[in-house]
Parts: sequence; C-alpha cells; structure tokens
Amino acid sequence: MGSLWKATDRDRLRTRLARLTPDRPARWGKFTCPQMLAHVNDGLCVALGDLKTKPRKTPFKSYVMQRLIVYVLPWPRGTPTSPEILLRIDKAQFQHEMDAMPDLLEKVGSLPPDAQMPEHTAFGVMTRHMWGAFGYKHMNHHFKQFGV
Repeated sequence: MGSLWKATDRDRLRTRLARLTPDRPARWGKFTCPQMLAHVNDGLCVALGDLKTKPRKTPFKSYVMQRLIVYVLPWPRGTPTSPEILLRIDKAQFQHEMDAMPDLLEKVGSLPPDAQMPEHTAFGVMTRHMWGAFGYKHMNHHFKQFGV
C-alpha cells in the first residue's frame, strides 16, 4: 500500500499530477479538475494541522472500521467529505493548485515520526502510519477519478 511517508510514493503522485490539465474530464463525480486539486490540497492541509475540521459522528472511528477503510476496502465513489474541505472548490484555480501540491506533499512527507497528527473528522484519532496510508489512498482515488 502506498503512503505519503514514502518518498517514492510521493514521486509517483507528482508524476501523475503532471499529467493533469485544467479541462481534463472526470470519469465520475462532480468535481472539475481544479476543484479536485483544491480538495486534495486541503486534505493535505488537514494532515498538517493547518486546516481545522469539526469532528463528526460516524461509525468509522472504531479500530476495526478505521483499518478496514484505510487498508482494505476500496475508496467508494461519492463519499461525503467535511464541509471545510469543500470551501475553496468554487474558487479553485488550476495553476495555483498544481503549484501548491508538490510543496504540500513534501511538507506532509517531512513530518517527523513523532509528529502529533490531528484528529480526522470522520475517523477520529489515527496513527501517523494510518495518516500516511489514508492520504495516499485519498489522492490515488481522486487521481483515478481524472484518469491519471
């Protein structure tokens, strides 16, 4: 499984990022390509603790559910997200989001092993390892949404 903590996995994500264009059509969902990039970038900001989200009541906070979703089950299409990670999508500018993503990836990837990770809005407290796998899985899902 990929992880944001692995430099080789971040390199692969950057390579896929470079294949995106502003008008690239989505295979599913409502996001435009710039909106998807803003959404994913904001997800990285959540991992960094730079964007705060409100915890929600979900059945995904248990040990078993967390691990099933992060490590085993495929990411379902149309999964609801926290409203804080949707605030910027209508104003998303493709080049700005493209330029920001590599830096955000490196900031996340360079967090120290003992970094205090924020609580996830839907999954609650997750280990650093889980945050790395979850972040990669989230980006992979959205890159597949746009065929890269």
